[in-house]
Amino acid sequence: MSETASVSELATPQPVRSQFADDDDFRELIELFLSSATERIVEMPRMFAENDLAALRVAAHQLKGSAGGYGFPGLTDLAAELEARCIDGVTTEADVTRVTDYLRRLTA
Repeated sequence: MSETASVSELATPQPVRSQFADDDDFRELIELFLSSATERIVEMPRMFAENDLAALRVAAHQLKGSAGGYGFPGLTDLAAELEARCIDGVTTEADVTRVTDYLRRLTA
């Protein structure tokens, strides 16, 4: 885990606010990202349940690449971990749950 995602941030059920939440120019973009997060909350567990680790890896890779740009570096870290576990073939339901639980906490 990198310095961008603190252990307390990942362990608490508190909302995770975008680093760019106070930037009016980013608000609409953040809202779009959050709407796609809702879809991922449903899709990622389905991918795992169907043992579609290739699709899950792609979804994690996409989150890893985009989350930081929307001000969510903690999600970047979690997505990178999930992607690596998919590549290694050792993905667990807990890995997916960590990401989806974090996604539920995101806020602009």
